[in-house]
Amino acid sequence: MQEWEIRYRIGSSLGATGQMRVCFTEEKIVRAFPHYHGSRIVPVDEVAGALAADADDEAFYDSLSGG
Repeated sequence: MQEWEIRYRIGSSLGATGQMRVCFTEEKIVRAFPHYHGSRIVPVDEVAGALAADADDEAFYDSLSGG
């Protein structure tokens, strides 16, 4: 992706599966990437729900560790 100069960030890695969430800054890239490389487009509301769940999990972990 770097050679294409596509702006992106790694959203998170998904454990031992080796999968990761990649977030693109341009919608046209979001649509084109799966065509060339294979992946799954996830609706924005699903991403928002996952981010909220991640935040809740992190807050819970912090409360257990005294953070």
